[in-house]
Amino acid sequence: MKIARQISIVLLAVTAASAIYASYHFILDPTGQTIGYSLADIKGSPFKDYLIPGWLMLIFLGLGSVVSCGLTMQEDESYTNYIMGQGAICMLWVLVQIIMLQRLTFIQIAFVIVGTALFFSGKRISKQMDKYQQASS
Repeated sequence: MKIARQISIVLLAVTAASAIYASYHFILDPTGQTIGYSLADIKGSPFKDYLIPGWLMLIFLGLGSVVSCGLTMQEDESYTNYIMGQGAICMLWVLVQIIMLQRLTFIQIAFVIVGTALFFSGKRISKQMDKYQQASS
């Protein structure tokens, strides 16, 4: 349980850092050029630039991961739900990208793996906590 929790903390921190970094650049430069993206990359999506996706990324992936990481570090009583929820958000984010942009990139695959790892890590910790609580009752 301790190792799964530590892995979750690392994955949440990496997700938070990368999402905050990217969203910062998307918000400051909605063309995406400062981090190697172009407006052609989002052609066919409902967005004219990266401003709105940047804000959504900051809120859901960046800040959501920061909160989840903090609650996991504090071992809040429902931290496993936050881990699983953040994993689901990460996977959903990528799924929406793939549907909107009609392409799959390496970074999307990486974030699906991270999201899946978070989801199942949270589930595993939750099951182990349930077993521990049943054994101590």
